[in-house]
Amino acid sequence: GLIYILDPKTSKFVVSNTYAFYQTDATKEFEIGEGITGQVAKNQKFLMIDNVPPNYVTVFSGLGEGNPRFLAFIPIIKDGVTIALIEFATFTKLPTPADRIFSAIARKLEPFFSKFIHTEN
Repeated sequence: GLIYILDPKTSKFVVSNTYAFYQTDATKEFEIGEGITGQVAKNQKFLMIDNVPPNYVTVFSGLGEGNPRFLAFIPIIKDGVTIALIEFATFTKLPTPADRIFSAIARKLEPFFSKFIHTEN
């Protein structure tokens, strides 16, 4: 998984933390509307992508490695502005109400991410 946080000085989202993620290239920053992550930040809605191509991403852990089949994107929103985005991979499809569940989680996480960001409308 990856956690992106908005840098208000550049208006770009940068990687803050990762989990079970390894990449030799630097993870790219993105702006609102740029790529899938940027579209989720712009639309401010949970997104689940089914049937990720094999070898698109590899998850590593102490028990081994594998290629997940699903990607999920959760925007964290404060005062109508996306301030962070969580991206994670999963091997199994999430249940149908996942969008409602993760939207509720995002609302609970907003105060935590707000400590790191100062946004102005």
